[in-house]
Amino acid sequence: ADPSGDGSPDHPFDQVADGMAAAAAGDTVRLAAGQYSGTVPVTAYGQPRLALLVLKEGVAVIGAGRTSTFLHALPGPVYTFGITAENVGGSATVSDLAVTGACFQGVNLRNASPRLSRLDLVNDITGGSSVAADMRDLSFPVVEDVLFDGGHSALVVEFGSGGTYTGCTLGVRPNNGLICNTGFPEFIDSVFLGAGIDVLVLSAGSQPALRDCTLLEGDRYTVRVGLYEPGSEIDLSGNAWFSSDPARIRTTILDAEDDPALGASVIFEPLSGGGVQIQATTFGKVKALFR
Repeated sequence: ADPSGDGSPDHPFDQVADGMAAAAAGDTVRLAAGQYSGTVPVTAYGQPRLALLVLKEGVAVIGAGRTSTFLHALPGPVYTFGITAENVGGSATVSDLAVTGACFQGVNLRNASPRLSRLDLVNDITGGSSVAADMRDLSFPVVEDVLFDGGHSALVVEFGSGGTYTGCTLGVRPNNGLICNTGFPEFIDSVFLGAGIDVLVLSAGSQPALRDCTLLEGDRYTVRVGLYEPGSEIDLSGNAWFSSDPARIRTTILDAEDDPALGASVIFEPLSGGGVQIQATTFGKVKALFR
């Protein structure tokens, strides 16, 4: 677009940041098909960062589709976020685009609860701990039909954060799928496609809720739990596992029966047909039945 554009359909801005700067609550910023690599400086955790899109209270951002509009980060000396927000609520929304390129985090939320829908987060593996998305510091987004398939790990929900995730897919990442550290997300009808290490990493009393989800196998563990109070329980029943054989499922779970220092037991219902059923129980009991 012409750099002198005024943001109208006939004379659009040529930078995402220009559209966001001109927008007020109640406005919609529409991103035409194409690739956008312009960044703005932000500060996160006391450190300088860059961002392709900084969400704004009350402003909706709509792309031309996840296969048409791309927020694309170029390599640089400073870590780049694809989509970021801090201290904004549910009136901030973004939909119908993809985040690609050298983003350290495809989405980074800090005490923010926007609505995210129809997004592909397929950022490159950048740095030692890059992720498709990091929801932290009491963030509770509403997430619908989002592909988390970038970075070393797919999704991190931490430091008191939660949110609802409906119809989402966590891709196979070299490290982990979902990492919860004091996290309380709810997943509905979502798919965890496996991981190079662990599919679910749960720690510090996290209580994720998974309903009607499908969990495939991790190369090391499917579920790994740690740093829970003794006697804690994590209920993962009501989901489809990678196998109907409870003994096979058991071999890919690390819980308190394997390491008493972890302090937690996991509840599941792996079988639901064929005349063979197992009630929700701790893995310790399942281990005893199928030893």
